[in-house]
Amino acid sequence: MSKELKTFRPGQAVFYKPKDSSGKVYKVEAGIVKRMSDDGSSVFVWYHSGCTAASTPVEYLEATDLTNAHSDVHKGCSQCGYPDKI
Repeated sequence: MSKELKTFRPGQAVFYKPKDSSGKVYKVEAGIVKRMSDDGSSVFVWYHSGCTAASTPVEYLEATDLTNAHSDVHKGCSQCGYPDKI
């Protein structure tokens, strides 16, 4: 059985939905994609304001529409070149 290849684009809103050993989602956290890893197995995601993006396995991410919940996620800075507003 083949896995579906997930791809994400910079600035895309996502939800981080990790699963426990029984396969149940145990938390949901909103984030914004900074970039995909070179091998496509993970995504660098901003989960809060600031420039640090966490490397997150693609299998735990789900694309979503931009919502008010994302208003406090990364605001941008000159270091990363991301726009001031998302």
